[in-house]
Amino acid sequence: MNGLVAILGDLGSLRAEGAEMDLAHAHRPLLRLDDAEPFLPLAAGFAIYREAAQSVSSKFQIEPVADCVIEYAIWYDWDIQHLYDLEHVWLHLDLQGQIALVEASRHGSRLVMRRADGSSPVEGGRPVLFLEPGKHAHWADGEAMRLQAGKRIEEMCEALAGQHGIHLSNRFSEAGLFYATEEQDQNARAQLQSWRFTPSWIFARTSDDVGDYRIVPWSVLEAWVPTRVKHLISELSKYDIDSLSFHRSQAET
Repeated sequence: MNGLVAILGDLGSLRAEGAEMDLAHAHRPLLRLDDAEPFLPLAAGFAIYREAAQSVSSKFQIEPVADCVIEYAIWYDWDIQHLYDLEHVWLHLDLQGQIALVEASRHGSRLVMRRADGSSPVEGGRPVLFLEPGKHAHWADGEAMRLQAGKRIEEMCEALAGQHGIHLSNRFSEAGLFYATEEQDQNARAQLQSWRFTPSWIFARTSDDVGDYRIVPWSVLEAWVPTRVKHLISELSKYDIDSLSFHRSQAET
């Protein structure tokens, strides 16, 4: 059991199987993490669309450009500025099961992912995406990220760490499935400020290297997230900053 799970609770309740599960797992995004990244992806809820439809987990309309779209809603307990983080990747597959187009979330937008040469960032049937340090927005190229947004990302990871406390502008909180007191919000801000860091801009680690993340249907993740967040909020006052190097303990397992 890795350090993060040991501290924050077992993920064993997130289970799934079947043909769609196999398809989603085979094409799951390979995420490249900054070497200093403290927060790892834990789970992804997937949905498969074969015709135009409203996304079940985001604000976007899904319109397949080929045979189908696999949508991944990727869960992180923390973003360097707030507790709660749900990011998205969309894969358009053709009739042969090959990835025809990769889209991904970046600070509330959905963007087509392309490398400098115009190619899709796909290797071995999986999209390969670089995560913004601390923020987890997606890029097709780590150097392009550093050049175009590096200063702003560093500011968010350092001076602006913890700025938003507990994220309460999301589908779960707005439905009344969790809430936070002012004291809990302040505790989250203080906790995140204690975890501020300077990005290394080296992306040697991948999600596979650090233990991968659980793939489950969106309905399973959707039912789990409120309980997860309420648990994280309840644990805030118990945190001993000196003992919470969970990002290091997970990376080492």
